[in-house]
This record gives sequence, C-alpha cells and structure tokens, in this order.
Amino acid sequence: SRCRSDVAEFLRPALRNISTSEAVRKLAADAKKQRQKMEDMETYAEEQVYFFLFKTLIHFCRTKFSLEEFGDAKQWGRDYYPAMKYHQGGGTEDGFEGYQNKFRWYADIIFKRWPELEDVRTYDLEMKRSQLLGLVIPGTCLLLDESQDNDGCQIAWLESQVQHGKLVFFCRRCRTDDLFLSRCQIKIYDGSEECAFLHSHEKLAIWTSYC
Repeated sequence: SRCRSDVAEFLRPALRNISTSEAVRKLAADAKKQRQKMEDMETYAEEQVYFFLFKTLIHFCRTKFSLEEFGDAKQWGRDYYPAMKYHQGGGTEDGFEGYQNKFRWYADIIFKRWPELEDVRTYDLEMKRSQLLGLVIPGTCLLLDESQDNDGCQIAWLESQVQHGKLVFFCRRCRTDDLFLSRCQIKIYDGSEECAFLHSHEKLAIWTSYC
C-alpha cells in the first residue's frame, strides 16, 4: 500500500498493451472470456511488479550499499538481476512491451520509499538498519558462527564493529565441536567476501581453541 500509486503509474502502459494484445483480441467473439482474460493478465502483471519490488528490497537489505550508494542509478550491482533480465529479454507477452530500459524503476522506488519502512520489522530490514545507522554492540566482543553465509550487509556491519574496537571471533562447525579459526585456517573461505574482510583488519582477534 505504501507504493500503490507508484505501481499504478508504472503499470499504466502495460495495461494499455494488455487491452490491445493478441491474447485479448482473439477472444473478441466472447466478451465474458475476453474480460476474464484481460483481468487475469492485469493481475499477473501487477503481481509481477510487486514481486520484483519485494525482491529488490531484500536485495538491497543484503548488500553492503549505503542508502546514498543505492540511490545512484549507475551503481553496479544495485538492480535485482532477474528483474533486469525479465524486462530486457521478454515480458512482452505479459504486457511489458517497451519496458526494456525500465528495470531501474524498482530500485528507484525502494530508495524513495525506504524512510517509510521504519515500522516494518523483519530480520533483513533490521539488519540493514543496523548497518546504515552504524549501531554498535553494547559488549566488547562478538562470536560469529557460520560466517561463510554472511551477506554484504552483515560483513559491512561487522567491519564497523571492528572499527569501534570490538573483538570479533569467527568459528565453524567441526564434527561436534566449535573450532575457532586462526589466520592460517582461513584458506577454507578463499574466494568469499569474509576472506578479504578478515585479512584487511589487524585489529581482528581470531584464535584457535576447542570449546
């Protein structure tokens, strides 16, 4: 409901396309079926837009981007890739003919409406707010399990904890024990964002022990 007017404006050309589409015109002999077909296509188009909006929101929440970076239409990795591919490579049968260059609209709307989501409580949104606001843990150290599953937002937030002098410990499951990783063992994370993060901070306290 927070972006209903934005969606209605975005869909206006698509609804016109639907009303004149081949799928609708070929049912001209049966007004009832034609009307039902048009309603079905309009509903699908609307659901598709809301789906891409939601996925773009989650995509933003899981990236390291600041709000300012996300608001930059030229920022690489800002757009939700399936939405981009859908509009660039198809969607014409659903009424989206002429939308090839409109895939950035989704991120634009999320950027525009972000301040209005303050009362929405989900894990992804709360984590993103923590990163954007630079919230610092009240303790002195943080134990992180399954760090290989961290997304860009979580890594950026962890980096801010280190910058505030907090100690961050990483561990992984090893049979039934928790094994704390030393730098020499971080090679198991090669290629991941965590690996680059770990090696970039001398203040990061990592040690090897069994618990």
